[in-house]
Amino acid sequence: DLPLYPGDDSAFCGDVTYPDHTDVTVGKEFVKKWLLCNTGNVRWTGRFLVPSSDDIGSCEFPVRVRVPDTSPGQKALIVVTVTPLAPGRCYVPWKMVNSNGQFCFPADKGVWFDVIARKTSA
Repeated sequence: DLPLYPGDDSAFCGDVTYPDHTDVTVGKEFVKKWLLCNTGNVRWTGRFLVPSSDDIGSCEFPVRVRVPDTSPGQKALIVVTVTPLAPGRCYVPWKMVNSNGQFCFPADKGVWFDVIARKTSA
């Protein structure tokens, strides 16, 4: 599948917070941050990340997260607030959409958070 906009492209540039398999606390909000790089020649405006498929576990998270306007060659810091509601793995994949909800990169796997929620010790 081609990108929605000719010449558009993105790359995952890193986890800023909570890399995969990090322990988090049940009932305690955490803020997941990623860096995405605009590696195409199309400016990103009016874009969001949305959960792209079935999530695993019991976490509360927004239905969409704003992607900052990002010029080609620049990095976008994506921020999502998550609250684990029960112990266990919490995995949620996200993909970029335009303001109409169309996937910008239908073939890409997107980004995700994948943490382990644990109860606090007494």
